[in-house]
Amino acid sequence: MCSATKAIAQSRFKFLPQSNRKDEPIFISGTPERQKMGMFKEMAQALIGNNGSGDLGQEFEELKRLGESDPDLWQDRERLLLLVNSYDQARWVADEIRQCWWDIREQVYHLQRV
Repeated sequence: MCSATKAIAQSRFKFLPQSNRKDEPIFISGTPERQKMGMFKEMAQALIGNNGSGDLGQEFEELKRLGESDPDLWQDRERLLLLVNSYDQARWVADEIRQCWWDIREQVYHLQRV
């Protein structure tokens, strides 16, 4: 098995429920379509925290640590994949991450219609 395949086999998937500023859980499923953009922005802000101090920043730090401790498997693998339900939602989340986490704005991508 090649080193990239070994690293992918060690991938972790996490469910990271987020809370809003009032410490209430953020629910998007079942939200009316006209309110979803705001909910996705709120979710992205919660994941980012203060300029990367939230769950996403912690995951990046863990990937960096793995890259330093086991470079054969983890070198140059500092990336995260966030799954949403549509192209519009992907754009909303990516735009919010770019606005809230200025240091990585050039490294944030999203799928779009062609």
